[in-house]
Amino acid sequence: MKEFILAPSLFSSKISRLKDTLRILKETDIRWLHVDVMDGCFVPDMASGPSIVKELKELDDTLLDVHLMVEQPEKIVPAFLAAGADAITYHAEATNNGMHIIQMIKEQEKKVGVAINPATPVSLIAPILSEVDLVLVMTINPG
Repeated sequence: MKEFILAPSLFSSKISRLKDTLRILKETDIRWLHVDVMDGCFVPDMASGPSIVKELKELDDTLLDVHLMVEQPEKIVPAFLAAGADAITYHAEATNNGMHIIQMIKEQEKKVGVAINPATPVSLIAPILSEVDLVLVMTINPG
């Protein structure tokens, strides 16, 4: 039987309460945390960055699943890897360099995921499904 992993998003947690949020999640046996990253271009809002990931890593050893809702994610993947991301999910619609992103992440022995928006056909990611560790199918448009 496949293992299912619940990865709550830290998007709604106030920065000033990160320690409390992490403590509460630890008490519920959460093993993955989802960190939403938005650039104000691919999505209208802005949120998180490598410094937040680095701070989270310093506070806790829970697996950090970083969801890049950004244009040209290949440009910032190295910064999130250096900050301590354990898994990085990029949007297929945001790049023409999906295999390059996958290779960058796998070279660092981290997990890699691909996300698609609700209107994006699964056929767009069919060629890379065997290369990724997770697929995130958005139920709403990001942002």
